[in-house]
Amino acid sequence: RLWATRNVANNLVRFGGTGQLDEAVSMLAEADELAAGHYGRSHPGRLSTLLDLQEALATAAMKAEPAGVEALRYGRRLRDAAQDAAAIAAAVAKRYAEQGDALSATLLADAALEDLGALLPGGGAAAELSSVAAKCGAQLGDNEKRVAMSKARAGGALRTAAREFTEELAVYARRRGGKLEQWNTGRPLGPLGR
Repeated sequence: RLWATRNVANNLVRFGGTGQLDEAVSMLAEADELAAGHYGRSHPGRLSTLLDLQEALATAAMKAEPAGVEALRYGRRLRDAAQDAAAIAAAVAKRYAEQGDALSATLLADAALEDLGALLPGGGAAAELSSVAAKCGAQLGDNEKRVAMSKARAGGALRTAAREFTEELAVYARRRGGKLEQWNTGRPLGPLGR
């Protein structure tokens, strides 16, 4: 149900008219509640849904009357979704740091700050992400720094992490032991995007 709701809502955001954005936002909010109920509020399995919701809210806010009530409501919800996504990204980045994967921790923390930072208040998840990025970034060797810079320029590391923590439908499942299972069982996470 989660997958189907996200799929339909994302199609409404991308291909639907302005009137369908409210429906897409409602569907993605429902999908986020389903994900939070299934995985838990701070679980990385929720990250893809939050990023989809954030995209829908940003699109709706841009199309709403600039000083109108709807734009303010969308903006508030957008900031809330960004804070939740940043908190999850910070937890995953810290897990990478704790297991000694400074490159994955740096990539994820930097990407989350780049993609979400403008929507985050000071302190909280923003401070945690900044701390991880600084500490782990300082541990990188020259080759890893080049990889980090290259991937940062390419963008998409936050979406990559979200995708890697998204449960696959059984019909499409290619592997067992992915990042979702690693997270759930407390095993070390495989490198981000590699």
